[in-house]
Amino acid sequence: MDVYFLMKKITIASLLMTSSLLLSRIIGFLRDATIASKFGSGIQTDAYFAAFTLPDFLNYLVAGGAFSLTFIPIFTAYIVNKEEDKGWKLYSIIISIMTVILVIAIIILEILAPQIVKSMFPGFDKETLERTILFTRIVLPAQLFFYNGGIISAILLSKKRFLIPALAPLIYNISIIIFGLIFASYGMIGFSIGALIGAFIGPFGLQFWALRKEVKFSINFNIKDKDFISFFKKSIPIMLGLILITLDDWLSKRYGSFLDKGTITYLNNSRRLVLVPIGLFAQANAQAILPFLSEFFAKNEFKKFSELARKSLTLVFFITAFASSWFIVFHSEIIRLIYQRGAFNVYDTTVTGNIFLMLSLSIPFWASIIIISRFYYAIHNTRTPMTIGAVMTLISLPLYSLLSSMYQAKGLALTISTVKILYFLTLIVFYKKFNKDFELIPIVKDLFKITIFFILITAIFYLGKTKLNNLNWFLLLAIGSFLQFIITLFLVKYIKVDAYDEFKKKYLNKILRKFRLMKS
Repeated sequence: MDVYFLMKKITIASLLMTSSLLLSRIIGFLRDATIASKFGSGIQTDAYFAAFTLPDFLNYLVAGGAFSLTFIPIFTAYIVNKEEDKGWKLYSIIISIMTVILVIAIIILEILAPQIVKSMFPGFDKETLERTILFTRIVLPAQLFFYNGGIISAILLSKKRFLIPALAPLIYNISIIIFGLIFASYGMIGFSIGALIGAFIGPFGLQFWALRKEVKFSINFNIKDKDFISFFKKSIPIMLGLILITLDDWLSKRYGSFLDKGTITYLNNSRRLVLVPIGLFAQANAQAILPFLSEFFAKNEFKKFSELARKSLTLVFFITAFASSWFIVFHSEIIRLIYQRGAFNVYDTTVTGNIFLMLSLSIPFWASIIIISRFYYAIHNTRTPMTIGAVMTLISLPLYSLLSSMYQAKGLALTISTVKILYFLTLIVFYKKFNKDFELIPIVKDLFKITIFFILITAIFYLGKTKLNNLNWFLLLAIGSFLQFIITLFLVKYIKVDAYDEFKKKYLNKILRKFRLMKS
């Protein structure tokens, strides 16, 4: 497979993932806007968003996300070596053993939910706590479908079939909206029920249907199987790393429970927006490149591995830095456009906007963490990202306490951004130790130039916007965004980074042709 053909395949895969994720994010916006309009910010919404913490923790505790990430390079290796039957045998063992464990865990947590939730959110009053417990109990069984769907998704990705895994979140979000509106008179219960049903239909049902004719499953509880033991050992570090991600999310909510009512909702709404470019470009590219990186590693094609790694990282950093700059400049207008209606008032917009600005500072670093982690996973090094993540979580503890007491909700957001930047820097420096072909210096130079460029662009447009406060907010957003986009694209070519050329080929030229602004 020559480099041109390879990059073309990866481009098609990542564009497919990006397009599907974009549609999913739009549906996600409709979901969040519906919740904001119906309930604003307060007890109902704080309880609903907090209710997902324990179920997410359970999912990572039984290695749902870890198993799917570990399974891609292993199942890919089986395919490359013409041993796919061994992959299906391993699949049967994983599903048989872990489904039983998960069912038992769900039953236990359903019983102990009051005690656990109370200890997780000690700042909640009685009413908020009771609602959080109820919503948690409704959402908990969904983890069974997320877990099984995650393994099926890994198989589809190993076979380089990207569409169905990308559509699964879309079905999930649509279900939440539909049932939330049907049972709107019962508060956030409908949205919780929608999350449960959506998990069954989308992440599990849709993906199982796509693979139904190929699945080779038989009940197998052979915990002594050599491949299963090896696989489980590789999954543990990723599992612990994902638990640390959940802990980070929980810590922000825990400290938020001591602050004003609505804080968790403000933080959640801001975080969802920040995750849009991260999901569209980092997660989409990460899903697209992992099967190829795993294949190169299995075939000892280290030069192709390093080239793909470099192009992917700098491209994602460039695009998400672009998004970060726009978010920072127009943070309040964006929040007003998406959320301010119905029960979500001007005060809610102001607080959410400030949190959104703080989180936006770390977007390119946050996105790059996802890409670099795949570099580690592809070479079967799952321990290092987990260890670094653990250190970052420890660092965050005093920061959460200090900054939340000083700056309230903004302090929580500032802590998240600070830790993400430190996490990124540590990951990229350490990776050189495990991949000698990884050319660090050229990448650092490109990332540095991109960072400085967007700092200057952001400062210029932010200061320029302050001079136009009398302009209608919507006109300011529309005209300002257009000018920032055009001027940035005009100037960025002069910093001479490969990421800009990749961005043109992969995204910009296709957009221009779509609107007939460029000849084919």
